[in-house]
Amino acid sequence: MKRFAFSLDRVLRWRTTQLRLAESRLEQLQGSLRQTEATLAQVAVDRDRALADVINRPVLESTDLEGLENIKQYAVRETDRLRKLRVRFLEEVQTQAAEVRERRRQAQLLEKLREKRHAEWEVLADAELRQLADDSHLSKLVRESLEADARNEFDSTSP
Repeated sequence: MKRFAFSLDRVLRWRTTQLRLAESRLEQLQGSLRQTEATLAQVAVDRDRALADVINRPVLESTDLEGLENIKQYAVRETDRLRKLRVRFLEEVQTQAAEVRERRRQAQLLEKLREKRHAEWEVLADAELRQLADDSHLSKLVRESLEADARNEFDSTSP
């Protein structure tokens, strides 16, 4: 009996590798998105902390106000940059998630085909084993019948 061999096994392995790579890329993008969001939140915290620090000073000098204005301008620019970056990462995550879904679908289709072919192979293998068992049983019956005939012939020729 022949061993089961799926002719598209190499393709299935390739699709599975492509799926893992797509999932890895998605995880990287999601990590970048989380990092961008954390940095965005930290910019707001730093801006608010600097504002509170200046407001809580008993005496304000012009350099304090200039520094505060610089911090606010930096926070606005950085927030704008990070929001744009977040939008880009969100789009990339959505695109990559679609890619992962497609790669997963392709791999699952091949896996289902493999399972179907394996089930078909098992049916054929079982039929082959049953046929072999039937042939063996018939061969045994024929051999026993021939041996019985030979004994009967020997017994009838013996004095």
